[in-house]
Amino acid sequence: MLKNIIVISLFAMIANGAVAGNTKYELSFNGQPPQSLQITSVSVMPSEDVAAEIEVYDERDVTKMQAVLQEKMLSALQQGGLLADTGLRLELIITELKPNRPTMAQYRSKPGLSAESIALGGASVTGRLLDAEGNSVADIQFKWEENWLGQAYGSTTWYDARRAFDKLARKLVRDLADTPAS
Repeated sequence: MLKNIIVISLFAMIANGAVAGNTKYELSFNGQPPQSLQITSVSVMPSEDVAAEIEVYDERDVTKMQAVLQEKMLSALQQGGLLADTGLRLELIITELKPNRPTMAQYRSKPGLSAESIALGGASVTGRLLDAEGNSVADIQFKWEENWLGQAYGSTTWYDARRAFDKLARKLVRDLADTPAS
């Protein structure tokens, strides 16, 4: 009986770890947090490395993923009551995109790829909060990658990158809402 409980517990721990994904997240304030953590605008840009990866994704993919991140962030800020007319600016930079399925750019650069091909996807983002004068108030580091291939079978090309952006938006809004004002 005890052996069965240990085996079941071990499988449960492995399964929970596999589904959880690999997350790295940090929000660090440069000094005391400001009195108001309301956000006025969100801008999203690709890093130079992402923009230069023309064999993996084309401009259309990058533009689409920028829009997805911006939409998810604005939606989360709105739902969290943190979107306002005055406050801080949020600048985000997509530093890595990992597709679950081959992109059109990969099909062009590597003939013979199959739409059945799957991979572990995810995304990395850095960012900062800026006050009205342009001073950096906080830095943001985020990376999430799926680590269980079983999650990728029914996924679309950018499924895990979208999940990563959603996780970032929820974590950042939660942390901003929970940060005591100075």
